[in-house]
Amino acid sequence: MTVDDHVPCDRKLWEGKNVAQPKFTRPNGNELWVLLLEKAFAKLCGNYASLEGGDGIWALRAMTGEDGRHFFFDEKDDNNGQGRWTEWAFINDFDKKDKR
Repeated sequence: MTVDDHVPCDRKLWEGKNVAQPKFTRPNGNELWVLLLEKAFAKLCGNYASLEGGDGIWALRAMTGEDGRHFFFDEKDDNNGQGRWTEWAFINDFDKKDKR
């Protein structure tokens, strides 16, 4: 997929100057990759409006090809008094766009 570096912006007054501010995601400093990644996802989905209320599970799957996973240490699970690591796979069964 090809995207250009033009991103939707609003004009805001900041410290007495009229500056452009990205309409959607807010990068940390001058990080352009965040804006370009969001633009690529918007293009993939059809437009920016399609991203509204989007699910992070789908985004992880789209970027990696794998289900999102969360690992946590359960101290209460008695595995010889050691506890154990447990994995939760974040699978989005409700999103019809998420095709596995």
